[in-house]
Amino acid sequence: MWRLKFVLILFIILGLTTNFVVAHEDTTGTVKERTRLMKNLGEAMKAFSLILRAQNNYNIESLSSIIRKITDNSGENLTKLFLEKSMDITSRANPSILDSWPDFSRIASDLFNESERLERRLESSERLIFNEVVKSFRSIAKTCKNCHTQFRRN
Repeated sequence: MWRLKFVLILFIILGLTTNFVVAHEDTTGTVKERTRLMKNLGEAMKAFSLILRAQNNYNIESLSSIIRKITDNSGENLTKLFLEKSMDITSRANPSILDSWPDFSRIASDLFNESERLERRLESSERLIFNEVVKSFRSIAKTCKNCHTQFRRN
């Protein structure tokens, strides 16, 4: 059952990031920076999912590097790129972000907190139980999905 959920989450992430990158090839300024950040997050999530496919054969250093990328591209580093002036037509960001700033900010913080929590656990342990890593992946993926559902234009 968890494999089916994992595959579904993976397809959602792949679909969201692929469309996102193609749609923003001609952006500039803050929108371009934001697009790059989202691309980094998408690449990190893809790499994270590949590690999970390897199940218990993952490398802690590789996983830590991926989680660091997610942490670095979330929280305030993410929210600072969603200014009123950056909500132009080339952006897939829904302008409702500005009206729902507390919700958007909370989701960005949730992404940061969940990835940082996993990062700390990886630093303090030789090996995490695989199910704990899967649980963290699902939580991070759910956070991404929640944000895209609420705050991304189609």
